[in-house]
Amino acid sequence: MIDSGLATSSSNNLLDVDKETLRHNKYTNVFGLGDVCNLPTTKGFWGGWYQIHVVRNNLYKSLKGQDLNAKYDGYTQIPVLTGQAGITYVKHAYDNKDSSGHLPHRNGGPISRIRYYYWAKS
Repeated sequence: MIDSGLATSSSNNLLDVDKETLRHNKYTNVFGLGDVCNLPTTKGFWGGWYQIHVVRNNLYKSLKGQDLNAKYDGYTQIPVLTGQAGITYVKHAYDNKDSSGHLPHRNGGPISRIRYYYWAKS
C-alpha cells in the first residue's frame, strides 16, 4: 500500500483517509473502511460496522458529483470480559469522548451477566 501512495509514513502506514468523510486524502475515488484506515479511534469490528453507512452514502454522493454530507464521528464499541461470566462494552467516539452505554457498576452488574449469556451461550 505504501508503494501505491495510498498509505504514508505520516499515516502510520495505514490508509490515509479523512477522519470524517473516510475519503482518501489524495485520491478522491478511494474510500476507506475498517481497521486499515488511519483513524484516531480504537480498532475493532463495531468501528467498521458504523463506518459502512458513511462510506455508502459518501460513495454514492461522490459518484453523483455531489458534496459528501455523511460524517463519521469515530464511534466504536469494544467488548470487554469482566469475569468468567460477564461482558460489557467500552464505547467512545473521537477524542475519547464517552458514549452512552457504559454500565454504572464496576463489573457491569446484572446486565453484564445477561450480555455474557447472550454472546457466549446462544
